[in-house]
Amino acid sequence: MFSPEIKNDVTRNTFPVYAASAHPLSLDDLRKAFRFHYNDTEHDPYLHCNPKEPYRPVSIFRTTQTHILHVRPDLPQAIGRVDYMAMGMAALSVFLPYYQGINTLPEAYKRGSKTSSADSAYWKFRKVQALGMVNYNRYAPVIRAAYDQFEAETTQRQREMEEAYLQICETRPIAAQELLQNFSDKLLLRALKVTDDLTEELFTRLTADIQAEYLFHGA
Repeated sequence: MFSPEIKNDVTRNTFPVYAASAHPLSLDDLRKAFRFHYNDTEHDPYLHCNPKEPYRPVSIFRTTQTHILHVRPDLPQAIGRVDYMAMGMAALSVFLPYYQGINTLPEAYKRGSKTSSADSAYWKFRKVQALGMVNYNRYAPVIRAAYDQFEAETTQRQREMEEAYLQICETRPIAAQELLQNFSDKLLLRALKVTDDLTEELFTRLTADIQAEYLFHGA
């Protein structure tokens, strides 16, 4: 994906241990890589509804978390070190920034077990993914449209917050810390709202699809 000049035979596992990228990698590049599933090719297991596909995709349903660690040494550690994490299957999830400088997370992000629960952020994201996998070709585009927009908006909001943080971090460190924490709290809660709205949208569509398939006429 990032070193196209290297020709690999995926059936023989001839990949090099390390390879240089043909260009500097961006966050978008890495998000795309973690969501890769031989998209739109004959080996795309989700496009072709083929759970027996021999080519293993990068993005698989049993994934618990996907992390991208971004270190920018030219910035204060509080905002210069960020863990972008997607809960569950990256192809049907959203990468959220967790700054090193935050002290706490919304309560929903602290909850989660092997049993689905309405108060767990993890399970909110997993419910969307499970619904998406019911009919990937129909529902995945709905999920990606919502999360892609959210990630794009988040990137812009991050720039604005970081600029404001840099203006006050040396002279007003407490205010800077509060700024960062408030930004994180609002962002993570907004992600849950987007996810809850997606769940309702998907259930609505799934209900209509089932009704259309099993529409028996008459009283």
